[in-house]
Amino acid sequence: MKIAITSLVSGNLVSKLLGLIREMVVAALFGTGYVNGAYRVAQTGTLVPVNFLVSDSLTAFIPLFKKFREEDEDKALLFFWLMQLFFLIFSIVLTSGAFLFVDEWLNLLAPGLDPKTRALSESMLLIMSLGIILYLSSALINYIEMANEDFTPMSLRPSIQNLGMLIGAFFAYYLHDPLYLAWGFTVGYVFFFLWVLKRGLKKKIIALPGKIQRVDIKDVMHSFWVTIKPLVFLPFLYQGNIAIERGVATLISLTAISALDYAKFINETLLLIVSTPVALVGLVNWSGETKQNLRLKLAKATKIILIISLPVSIFIYLNSEMIVSILFERGHFNKESIDVTAMILKGMSVGLWANVVGYVLVKALTAQFRNGTVLIIMLFSVVANALFNVLFYESYREISLGLGNSLYGIVMFISAMTYLKLWGEFKKIIPPIFISSVIYLVVSYSLNMIDKSNFTFYINGVVFLLFWSGCVFLIPSWRMLIVKEIVSRGKK
Repeated sequence: MKIAITSLVSGNLVSKLLGLIREMVVAALFGTGYVNGAYRVAQTGTLVPVNFLVSDSLTAFIPLFKKFREEDEDKALLFFWLMQLFFLIFSIVLTSGAFLFVDEWLNLLAPGLDPKTRALSESMLLIMSLGIILYLSSALINYIEMANEDFTPMSLRPSIQNLGMLIGAFFAYYLHDPLYLAWGFTVGYVFFFLWVLKRGLKKKIIALPGKIQRVDIKDVMHSFWVTIKPLVFLPFLYQGNIAIERGVATLISLTAISALDYAKFINETLLLIVSTPVALVGLVNWSGETKQNLRLKLAKATKIILIISLPVSIFIYLNSEMIVSILFERGHFNKESIDVTAMILKGMSVGLWANVVGYVLVKALTAQFRNGTVLIIMLFSVVANALFNVLFYESYREISLGLGNSLYGIVMFISAMTYLKLWGEFKKIIPPIFISSVIYLVVSYSLNMIDKSNFTFYINGVVFLLFWSGCVFLIPSWRMLIVKEIVSRGKK
């Protein structure tokens, strides 16, 4: 499990570096104007319906594939190819729908767009929709690789996507044609799909089943339906929430459309580096565990994640403006872009720690086939986020987008902790982390009162590292946890 997590973390770090370069380049070349706004809307318009299918069906794929493989290798391969057929049909429907109903879809997704931005967004969406079939097929191959405990394709996927979009950004700027931004996404997935397909065929993990029996087809699809049935409503919640969030951003300002993605990029870095690897590997390793064993493993993992994520959340909250400025303030990314992005980021940082921990806990429930519970948790979380955005965007403007995201994470965290009965395991860690956080807030706020210069920001960074490293060293329970679960395992 350690090797798998290391592979995903290293891949995600490379991806984030490329993603940071991409966002810095796009910010400098296009700022938060109509080109960037059109691209963000088109990307959302493409991925919302795609993720409508992918997010939960693929999450259920790994535990089911492993279950079928234990019964019969041919049965597992049959399951894979039936899913590929299902994805092919779905992708054809989506791409056709994009060409036929692009106007209606953008009316729903981005009601506040001006005509110029809307026209560009339409063209970009049509180009990006051509990559849907490759996006879905390659995703399924990634998951069968993970079921075979090979996490390399999944770790490289976001890097290849970011590289394609980065190249597209350069072409768009130097050839004075913003449509190359969209082509960067589609062409990137052409190369990624061909690579994972060749790799999977060479390893013979996506070979055709030796035998196909009607009873197996019926059994496979029935088992998949039983597993996924509690989650059928979930994609409506997830993607509907994203669509509402994007729609609210268009009603706030054109700047807010792109600023939302820049803030998310920073906010979700911790999720991508820490939570996603643990959750994906957990899908492979947690299925079949008893509730007691799972609770013990989750308690250790989530304590470590909380010790890391809560301090980072506080640091981002206190330094959101400087973080945005250092990363993106160049070219067309002006003072307005910085202010709007920083406000959204500040709101998101309030519940970043909850999003990071809650994500792992929800995936643990999925690995245990407790999808009915997952549906309830996500229903409460998504509705809280959507309602907050709709009800308070006029009053709180940009920061409402961030606070809604935080509310989503906090509700998810509290609900998952309650369902998994983990509160008892956290009794000893809550007081020291609360007291440490208050002390750190006071110290950091005092430093920030001096000025908002780059020098003060770097001093804050040094204080952050020294303070929290000292906490780990001085608090016995933290020290034992870190040494036992990270340092000692690293020596094995």
